[in-house]
Amino acid sequence: MLATTAQKIARFIMAARRIRRGRSALSRHLTVSSSEIAFKVAGSLALQEAAKRAKPVLLEPVFSVEVVTPEDFLGPVVGDLNRRRGHVTSQEKRGNAQVVSATVPLAEMFGYATDLRSTTQGRATYTMQFEKYDEVPAKIAEEVIEGRQGTPVPA
Repeated sequence: MLATTAQKIARFIMAARRIRRGRSALSRHLTVSSSEIAFKVAGSLALQEAAKRAKPVLLEPVFSVEVVTPEDFLGPVVGDLNRRRGHVTSQEKRGNAQVVSATVPLAEMFGYATDLRSTTQGRATYTMQFEKYDEVPAKIAEEVIEGRQGTPVPA
């Protein structure tokens, strides 16, 4: 729907330019006294309306996380990943350690290295790699949007 509305806006602006230049069949019957800024404002307002109708969603980066931990600390490690809105995808044994694979939003991963060292007495390691963007849960999205609304800071 956004693309369709954007196309309509583009056609409107191009038609307005043709009218201003006298290239339209309507130009014989219509005189336009609008300035260029008026067309820019109209386009801006139309784009804002199109964005509202498109029902935009807030996305966040989600990372694939792999934690290698001794078996003694498997429960606390999995619990910590769940607390961070993570989804455990697999667990496997590697030697005398357990490997936990999960997907976790990046916003929840800040401070994870310190927490993991504390939880496992420094015996676990982890790696993370970008996987995808995912929609932010509604409750968190509302908090982010409320924190962003207000008066803009002048440049």
